Amino acid sequence: MLNQNDIKQLVVSVGGVHRLSTMADITPATIYRFMSGERNPSYQSLEKLNRVVETLETQDENLINA
Repeated sequence: MLNQNDIKQLVVSVGGVHRLSTMADITPATIYRFMSGERNPSYQSLEKLNRVVETLETQDENLINA
């Protein structure tokens, strides 16, 4: 499960809140709320964020194996 710090790191690794918003199909305002601790991600949001993480991991593996 992703926590507040994990989400902050994910934002940095993809290049910002708006980029993550597009990739995960979650509004930027919601991502900011997750990062501030104002809200905890719903199960659906966690699934979307985990898909982004999996995509990034796959891309990293492809770069390493290329």
